[in-house]
Amino acid sequence: MIAAVSACCGGCGAILIAAGAASSNLILAATGAAAIALGLFPMLQAHWVHPLIFMAVSLPLPAVFGNDSIRVAAAAPATALVLVAWLCERTPTVAPRLRDPDYMYCLGSGFVLLAVLSLTAVTAISKGSAVREVLNLAVIFALLPVARDLLVRDVRASHALLKVLTILCGVCGVLAVLETVGILPAAFPRWGTSYFRAALGLGQPNGLGLFFALLLPFVAALTWNETRRLKRTLCLAALAATSAGLFVTFSRGAWVSVIFGSGLLLFAGEWRRVLRIIAGVIVAAVIIDLVSGGGIRDTIERTLTDWVVEQRFGLMLAGLSMFVARPLTGVGPGGFASQLDGFGAQIPSLWDYLPTPHNAYVQMAAESGAAGLIAYLCLLLVVGRALVLRARNGGDPVATAALWSFGVLCCSGLFIWPFAHGTGQVAMLAMALGLARPLRPNAT
Repeated sequence: MIAAVSACCGGCGAILIAAGAASSNLILAATGAAAIALGLFPMLQAHWVHPLIFMAVSLPLPAVFGNDSIRVAAAAPATALVLVAWLCERTPTVAPRLRDPDYMYCLGSGFVLLAVLSLTAVTAISKGSAVREVLNLAVIFALLPVARDLLVRDVRASHALLKVLTILCGVCGVLAVLETVGILPAAFPRWGTSYFRAALGLGQPNGLGLFFALLLPFVAALTWNETRRLKRTLCLAALAATSAGLFVTFSRGAWVSVIFGSGLLLFAGEWRRVLRIIAGVIVAAVIIDLVSGGGIRDTIERTLTDWVVEQRFGLMLAGLSMFVARPLTGVGPGGFASQLDGFGAQIPSLWDYLPTPHNAYVQMAAESGAAGLIAYLCLLLVVGRALVLRARNGGDPVATAALWSFGVLCCSGLFIWPFAHGTGQVAMLAMALGLARPLRPNAT
């Protein structure tokens, strides 16, 4: 009876959201979202639908609502629903499972970062933007302990999540290729060619590129460790589709992050795997370049003379100017966009004003000052150390993939803000998969 009522609520909510999106009616879309939440809540709480599987499926979906001033990604309400369902069903018997010193250091570092961001929101120039940004980041970062707890409680959940993510990457890779050749609607033409930059439901090609880049290590790990012929063939097809999807985003930052992010595996003694990854990237690049008619060579040539690169440096200079103006607490979380008009005018060569400097480290320094930047770097160091210990000496492909994905996250921060809704949740799931792995006795 409860399942039937929940399904009816979800169906009615989907219809209302579609109607609200078509008419740009925020109230109608919000009513539909509430109906879907009401229907899904008992399913998630009872684990009729596993919360992490539900979370994963929502990641590449189109925004539930969007207009010129606001975009509500499907991952945002999905994450909030998973968090609430976890809080309502969690029991005290789970607590001992969380007593892992390395993990607790990661958790503490995350709390410190959110606390610092909350304090800088008090001194922010635009307090409304600061509060909204802190709440968004709190929702995203809260997914890490929740996902880790759910994975620790159910040892089969990690493998099930990996399979779902692999299937998801394969399907999205095919859809991305269809979008780039114009079969599916596309909004980002690649000037000088007949192709488009794929974005799918994430709304931006760079966001979709980071989505593929963060999940490629897990698809590769599942492929490398599958021994049955049919399943290995399917995994190879998913890996090829994921690589193609990453390529057709034409996100140079995502491409570079996949390569240099694998360097973090050297700290775990996985130098042979790094060499295999580099060899695989070279082979894939040659094949893709030949199939696309020189798409990779064209991208490299464009980079040398692309005005976008110059403008990105201008945006970073504007962010550094904000940091110099307010070095301790910055202009406030989410304040880069609102303050860019004033600080950007000081840089004569900058004319392409964008809401982020396309560099997470510069953005953290500009918006939360030295305090926020130091807290963020400490979080990366603590999480990186924990993942290195779990991946050391090999033997656990998931731990190795999680470390590679974390390296992609760290490198991607040089080119994009990775904690938008969608890509931020992917990063949390990737870290949770690694932190849920047991620490090998000889890893220390």
